Amino acid sequence: MRPTVRTALWGMLVLAWLAAATVPAGAHGSGAPFPDRGLGFGVVVGLTVGLGVLGGAVVLRRHRPNTGHPSVFWLGLLLVVLGCWAAIVAVLRGPALAMLVASLGAVAAWSFRDLAVVGHRGCDQAALGAVVLHRFVEGTLLAALYAADAAVGIGAALVLAVHAAAETGAVAGLWSTGRWRWGVVAVVQTGFVAGAFGGGVVARYVTPSASVAVLAFLGGALIATGVATTSTRQHGIPA
Repeated sequence: MRPTVRTALWGMLVLAWLAAATVPAGAHGSGAPFPDRGLGFGVVVGLTVGLGVLGGAVVLRRHRPNTGHPSVFWLGLLLVVLGCWAAIVAVLRGPALAMLVASLGAVAAWSFRDLAVVGHRGCDQAALGAVVLHRFVEGTLLAALYAADAAVGIGAALVLAVHAAAETGAVAGLWSTGRWRWGVVAVVQTGFVAGAFGGGVVARYVTPSASVAVLAFLGGALIATGVATTSTRQHGIPA
């Protein structure tokens, strides 16, 4: 078994165990926000995180440092597709706010495209930040759905898992030749776990408008980063 695949599998097992281990501590309290139903909220989160890690692992395995720079066209195209999806969903929910925030996200990412931040391009950093924030909000929403109905929460987790794999793989590809590539995968999934288990605390602040704003910013940032990635032969400064 190749080292990257083995690392991904171990990461999935550890994350799933850690997520599941947090359930009993809260489930036996009088104010447990997530009663033990079916699979258990911790297992649901662990499986969602695991698939996200696998998405990043697939990209990093295909684009190894010793094989040169990856094909930036397909990576940029994936970023643009994900960004367009996020922007369209945001516009459907709140047109005026979404268009404004998406424009801000695109301008912010594009304006930093040639700026090196911590050894990497600024637009790559903007895309990573937008994805982490989005994953945090997704984790919070999953927590709310699971608390309301376990079956609905599990269904939502399956959808989020596929989406997480695509987002993680896309943003990890920007760091596929740097020493921080596995750290990027871990940071993205940590944002989701933090949102999921902190959902009871921050759910009141994740209003529909806030959700639209995060989704729109993500869309704008990913679109700009995707365009910047495909418009240059070298997709980033190795970290």
